[in-house]
Amino acid sequence: SELVARVCPLMVDALRLVAHRVIRNRGTVCGSIAHADPASELPAVLLALGGHVVARSTRGERTIPAAELFAGVFETALAQDELLVEAWFPASGKPSAILEESRRHGDFALAGVVRDADKLALFGVAPTPVLADPRDPGRGLRPSGDLEATPDFRVHLVRALSEKAFAA
Repeated sequence: SELVARVCPLMVDALRLVAHRVIRNRGTVCGSIAHADPASELPAVLLALGGHVVARSTRGERTIPAAELFAGVFETALAQDELLVEAWFPASGKPSAILEESRRHGDFALAGVVRDADKLALFGVAPTPVLADPRDPGRGLRPSGDLEATPDFRVHLVRALSEKAFAA
């Protein structure tokens, strides 16, 4: 929407990177966040912006800050009977950027960065999206390796993408 593009352009930029058109048109923002895929863009954007979600069950409703939501690979702090019903993305600062590297467009990110003003969130390089020091984004990072990328290559990507995001 025009409103989202004006208030939170980072969200619009992130949505353009999510998978392929079919998935973007069938999936939901809350579904993507609740899925908690470590290579997913939207959880990292929510974290970088300091957003929160609202979870609801028959017991009531609660607000969960993004920094407390992601518990591991495909794991969240949601209880078994809770449904994620709202995601609150604060207005993005200036400048902002989201960059990722994947083997092919629409594939899972090998590494990705989200910049909001002076904050940096990483995705695809840890069990959950993580906040990082923009001056040394690879410090303390211990990504796993797989057939797509070695741990060292993922750290290299984080550094290169972070540098590019902060140069924009």
